[in-house]
Amino acid sequence: MPLFKAIEDALAPPPPPDDTQFVYIDLPGETARCCRVKDKITVVLRKHRDIVFDITLTAGATYRVSTDESDFYNARDKKIVQARLKQTVTFKDGERMHLWIGREFKGVLRVSGEAGFELRIDPRKLDLQRYGSEPTEKPAPLVIALGAEAQRRAGVTGQIAELGHAASPAELARLQHDHRLPQTYTPPPQAPAVSATQAAHIIEVRRIPGVEVPPEVTAFFEHGGEETAVDANGLLTRNWLLAQITGAAGYASDNQPWLKELWKEKFRLLKVTDKNAGVKYYIALKGNPALRTLINASRYGAEHSKVLAISCGAGSAAGLRHAGWEAARGTLKKAGLLALVFTMALDTAEWLADYQQTDPATGKPKRDIADLFAKLFTDVAFAVIGGVAAVLVMAGIVALAALVKVGVLVVAVAIGTVGLSIIFGLGLALIDKHFGVTDGVAKAFRNASEHLERKYPNDYTGYPKALGNLEFARP
Repeated sequence: MPLFKAIEDALAPPPPPDDTQFVYIDLPGETARCCRVKDKITVVLRKHRDIVFDITLTAGATYRVSTDESDFYNARDKKIVQARLKQTVTFKDGERMHLWIGREFKGVLRVSGEAGFELRIDPRKLDLQRYGSEPTEKPAPLVIALGAEAQRRAGVTGQIAELGHAASPAELARLQHDHRLPQTYTPPPQAPAVSATQAAHIIEVRRIPGVEVPPEVTAFFEHGGEETAVDANGLLTRNWLLAQITGAAGYASDNQPWLKELWKEKFRLLKVTDKNAGVKYYIALKGNPALRTLINASRYGAEHSKVLAISCGAGSAAGLRHAGWEAARGTLKKAGLLALVFTMALDTAEWLADYQQTDPATGKPKRDIADLFAKLFTDVAFAVIGGVAAVLVMAGIVALAALVKVGVLVVAVAIGTVGLSIIFGLGLALIDKHFGVTDGVAKAFRNASEHLERKYPNDYTGYPKALGNLEFARP
């Protein structure tokens, strides 16, 4: 026995520091109140209780959720709904309404609708178990399903709340073994037919003041893909313009050394014929090379690595191939890569805004994970294609200037390359909108997942459904 006690003590978590006072809250954004008795205070967000309302009674109907005593959290809009201000949450028939409540929630959740519809839910009566203050203890979630369609998918709703997606046969067997399958709640005979399903959806977040992203910032980027006054067609959106600005800044950062040194200089593309070497093309730079540190010669071969970004490979097929390859690499490294990552983050924010909206016809999110993969894939491809095309066109302009024996400003090459990249990006966006390139890629992802399910049923059963049923909860 002493040995077992020693092992148990060794595996036990270390006790909290003596100088730290822990204050618990139940909902994100909730105000922490306490009487300070120690030097340090740590605010910890305890695991909440999930409540999901799924009503499919009247197509097009709207329902409103309110409470009379305790606040609750709207997981869809990422906002606290305050009882004292008589705030409410609305959702459509067929939409899953996901709410969070604290473990000390008091009062009832009242769902009201048209034609006198009203439903009153008291979580304490549906689950008689009482939970302590330990932050890792998770109250049992509840899924309230009304209507034939909602009750039919109640089991899947419970699985999604438990796993984040519809369970595969193997996962379903594990849930059954662990006694985690949904349990049905039967209301009194006089009440409407209500099916309450319990499943665990664990979210543990420790709030660190000053670190979390303000909801206003998140909303700014989530809705940045909507049409603007600049372009009602939805191409020149706020996020698209931000991505172009970031891309231009990335180009300037990656090429800053030679831009700084040659900002006001001119150059010419020269053709030189040699008996032994044949035809060669050179970049002849004006100005005093002795005053420069990076480009410290008066003439370079057009394919020289130091001036390739200036010449754009003009003068030879090999130079064009080299310049195109460098343009593609430049999109995926250093500041160019950071700009691309920023664009992908904007894509993800826009996708999340659509994902959190439910299609009333199907009861599923308007966008699934295949749409996100497709958007990220096409944006990376378009960035590379636009960068390569801009360099090749700029090479043609440099070659044309050589034919008419006109010098070219280095700054003009830089501005022209960025401007052409933006123009090609807009053109590719127009092609995407007209021909549905991104939608086609998303369809290919779905077809691939269905092929995997058919060919390898033991490994990928339920995989296509998981693409459309994944749920993300953000504190």
